[in-house]
Amino acid sequence: MYHASFILLSGVLLLIAISDIRRRQIALYYFGLLGIAVAGFALLRADGLLLMKNMLINSLLLSLMLGGLYFFYRMKYGKDRSQLFTKLGTGDLLFWLLLTPLFAPVNFLNWMIGSFTVCLLLTLALHMGSHKTQTIPLAGYQAIVLIIILCINQYWLRYNLFEENLFLPAL
Repeated sequence: MYHASFILLSGVLLLIAISDIRRRQIALYYFGLLGIAVAGFALLRADGLLLMKNMLINSLLLSLMLGGLYFFYRMKYGKDRSQLFTKLGTGDLLFWLLLTPLFAPVNFLNWMIGSFTVCLLLTLALHMGSHKTQTIPLAGYQAIVLIIILCINQYWLRYNLFEENLFLPAL
C-alpha cells in the first residue's frame, strides 16, 4: 500500500508538472487528484493529529509568505493589488495549500526555499539571452523537485518528512 500511494502521488505530480510546463495552467480536477493522493500518502505514513498540526503550521507559514508578498507588491505598485495576482497564479497557491500535510514545518520551508531556488536557476538557464517576458511554471517545476525528493527519500534516505524536533514538540 505504501508503494502504491507513492506511485499515485508521483504520477499526479508528474501530470501537474507536464500540464503547467506545456500550457501554463493546471486543470481543476488535477488538484482533486492531488488532494486524494496527498491524503492517501500522508495517512499511511503518519497519524491524523500530526498531519493536522503540519497543515495548520504550514498554512500559517504560507499566510506569512503571502502577506510578505502582498506588502512588497503594495509598496512597489501602490494600491494596484492586481499586480500580485498577475505574477502568482491561483494554481500555485492551491498547489502549495494541498501539499501542507506532506511536510513538517521545517521540511516544508526547506522544500519551498530549495524548489524556489531550482525554479529560479532553471528559468534563468532556459531563458538566458531572451528579452521576452516569460511566465514561470512554478507549480510544475516545484512538482518535479518534489518527485525527485520523494524518489530519493523512498528508495534511499527513508527520512520521515512528517516529523521534526523544532516546532512540533512545542504544540
